[in-house]
Amino acid sequence: MRLISKLIEFLRQNCSAEDPLLLALSGGADSLCLFFGLLEYRKQTGKLFHIAHIDHGWRVESCEEAESLRKLAEQNGIPFHLKVLHPSELSGNLEDACRKERYSFFADLTRMHHFQAVLTGHHQDDQTETIFKRICEGAHWSRWKSLKFENKLYGMRILRPFLNAPKAEIKQALIDIS
Repeated sequence: MRLISKLIEFLRQNCSAEDPLLLALSGGADSLCLFFGLLEYRKQTGKLFHIAHIDHGWRVESCEEAESLRKLAEQNGIPFHLKVLHPSELSGNLEDACRKERYSFFADLTRMHHFQAVLTGHHQDDQTETIFKRICEGAHWSRWKSLKFENKLYGMRILRPFLNAPKAEIKQALIDIS
């Protein structure tokens, strides 16, 4: 529960009490840990949050996963927003096109519901992957930057409270919660 305590402290320091938050819920261990941490935060503070999920359509079972996340949100009284992508309709670099669709969806929701920030489950292991990916793509050394705890993208505030946590710690926290 140490990670959840750190999450709650992060939220208290970086979020206002007024506007709700949006959780980008992929269904992976990192975003699920954020979900359960936000439930605890809501219990302590009354802070509202919504969930946004993207079904990328890359796998047959992705629509079943989206449905199970919708049910999880419903069981906990959390508003759930879903966007289904159709990869065959996207052009160019598929990963980049999906990222743009994802963040555009989050930005639209942020404008509609006045979310103060979008929370993502990026963690310490993602830092390494991001830098390595930029090197492999041939980016100039000045672009070998890591992810930040907070930044602006598409006119919205993105928060990454788990950036200092290794994936193993997140998985353990998820086990401890259940």
